[in-house]
Amino acid sequence: MPDIDTLYNYVTTGQLTHENLMPVTHNVLASYFAFMFAIWIGYIVHLNMDKAAYVGVLGTSAYISHLLLDDIVHESGNYCLFPLYNHPISMFTNLGTMHASGDFLIVF
Repeated sequence: MPDIDTLYNYVTTGQLTHENLMPVTHNVLASYFAFMFAIWIGYIVHLNMDKAAYVGVLGTSAYISHLLLDDIVHESGNYCLFPLYNHPISMFTNLGTMHASGDFLIVF
């Protein structure tokens, strides 16, 4: 399933990228709204708040893993703290520059 911002960019600009709305949709605040939306949908489907909470946790886990995968793919990172900080942050900054080294191995 594509990102919502990818569909928005395809309709407005004809490109299948999600760079324009990335600050708005790829942050912690958006994951909170995804959590609340998943709880709402879970409650509508199951009419049970416990099951709705499970659906919310599952939806948030999927959203956070999506942010982590986008962070790996985009070398500049994501706008995780967008309302507070307007620059991309990457948890995997040195991932592309890591090299295997054998000097830490202990050989018996």
